[in-house]
Amino acid sequence: MNSFIAPQMLTDQRFRCVWQTDAALSLGFRSARVVPSANVIAVSDFALIHGNGAKEPEQIRDLICKTRAVPTFKPMPILINEDDHENFDKAVNSFTVAIAEHVSWGWFDYRRNGEGMDEGYQSPTVKWGISSGRKRAFFKLLSEITGPKNPWNTSSPLCCSFARPHFTQPNVIYLMDDELGYFEPGFMGGKNIQTPNMDRMAAEGMTFRNLFAGSTVCAPTRCAFLTGKHTGHTSVRSNGGSTPMRADEAIIASILKPLGYATGGFGKWGCGGRDSTGVPEKHGFDEFLGYYDQVHAHSYYPPYLIRNSEEVPLAGNSGSSGKTYSQYVVHDAAMKFIRDHAKEPFFAYPPYTPPHGNFSIPDTDPAWALYKDKPWGEDAKRYAAMVTMVDRQLGEVLALLKELGIEKNTLVLFSGDNGGADYFPSKEFPRGIHSANKDPKTGAEYRGKKGNLYEGGVRVPFIARWPGKIAPGSVSDHLGYFPDMLPTVAEVTGAKGPADVDGISILPTLIGESAAGHAQKQHECLYWEISGWIAIRQGNWRAVKPARSEHWELYDLANDPCESKNLATAKSDVLANLAALATKAHEPAHEGTFTIRDRQNDDCVNPPPR
Repeated sequence: MNSFIAPQMLTDQRFRCVWQTDAALSLGFRSARVVPSANVIAVSDFALIHGNGAKEPEQIRDLICKTRAVPTFKPMPILINEDDHENFDKAVNSFTVAIAEHVSWGWFDYRRNGEGMDEGYQSPTVKWGISSGRKRAFFKLLSEITGPKNPWNTSSPLCCSFARPHFTQPNVIYLMDDELGYFEPGFMGGKNIQTPNMDRMAAEGMTFRNLFAGSTVCAPTRCAFLTGKHTGHTSVRSNGGSTPMRADEAIIASILKPLGYATGGFGKWGCGGRDSTGVPEKHGFDEFLGYYDQVHAHSYYPPYLIRNSEEVPLAGNSGSSGKTYSQYVVHDAAMKFIRDHAKEPFFAYPPYTPPHGNFSIPDTDPAWALYKDKPWGEDAKRYAAMVTMVDRQLGEVLALLKELGIEKNTLVLFSGDNGGADYFPSKEFPRGIHSANKDPKTGAEYRGKKGNLYEGGVRVPFIARWPGKIAPGSVSDHLGYFPDMLPTVAEVTGAKGPADVDGISILPTLIGESAAGHAQKQHECLYWEISGWIAIRQGNWRAVKPARSEHWELYDLANDPCESKNLATAKSDVLANLAALATKAHEPAHEGTFTIRDRQNDDCVNPPPR
């Protein structure tokens, strides 16, 4: 076939559809190569297939899905017979959705040398145009579904030039709130702490009831999130503060860089101190401002923050007090990053530190006024104010996306980082005054808390919002956890993730299986390990082996969500299966390394961790 020169820059793999003279729909995949000097792509090996013979919509969708991940597309015909009107209509609808979900940029052209056509582009060999009636409706439907940047019109040879809504480099923001308990936000039933923006985000998006943290403490959970691996395979499994990832590990940011994404992180890193193999700028982040070492992050008045391994002084700060509240600096940098990169695809990862660490917030912050007179202890009031402050900052992020006109092209994810710590217990409130792991409505409790691997140690609030893609006010009981985030971002953006991940994309749950083009896969099991603890869940069966114990415990969460009735003896066969899966899931940890430790040691000079 002759080469075709596309009139604008595309990415490596593209797609072209031609409706041929026999009224059959033909789908041709072909490879493309960039011509830098001309700022175009030379397209060759374009398949034109004539013939009839209908295929079911499901077959069409399956074929598209199978070919989307192939590095070099090969010609693959898909034929729909227009004369079979019922099947044709079904196929067009299915085909339209499938195209919208799985194509980055492309053209839909109607080719015919017959009568009744609007005159289109005239080439030496063919006429281009579009017909009326059924074909016009087809392209109009494509336009409505895909939201083309240029309005559909009949005079252009490019009848429908569009960006695929889910894979045309959407922006991704993941705001992780350090220490936020499962039941503390209003949308999860919390009564004490005001979270109007979290609540609104839940009303406008999807709330997950069973999407768990990657671990029960800060550093391992972040490593699981970033790498797509569970803690039987991650490099960072301890919570020492500066344990580094290995140099060769791919993370969310690094798989997005080949696609041209701007990548920024703002908050607590926890996956490698300065001068180690785990620093963020060596793993795909253009910019990371905040704390590299977790002990450094316990203070909100540190003498400096870290940006790309270099110190950023904070005026007037001594470590325990000062004039410059670090969270304001971190949040301002995150907002600036989003604004600066609004016209290009970006991944923003703000793992905000509040309310973890020292419970500290300026008295001048508007959130403090809401709690300063509450009949609680000082720390409990400060903690609540810090959560409401982060809620306000989340609202500012959402408002900025709307202001910039990019909210419909931005997937926003929000969650806690590990199970609630049951802070501020008392005789009246033995699980903590803010009820992190106790349902305020029913009184039901999740056993455990931050630091152990019962349910309460890994349950986190989790919301996803993507206007026009995720159904507002939806609730999911899908069983997943942080390792699912890398494969999800990879599928959303079209990035190529590493083959050795443990996570599974939750895109079909987010936008629907029809829109995603495939069914939601399920985990064989979820696995966690930390400091001698092991936990594994398969469906509603959950096995836990506490640290310093030689015996497994087994719980049926369908009938005992509080993990109060140990069925290890009564269901020994179930336990044996889970124990075998746990053994298979573990491999020895291989941490990264430091070149020197001097700067990392300096970063640890802070008030002691709680």
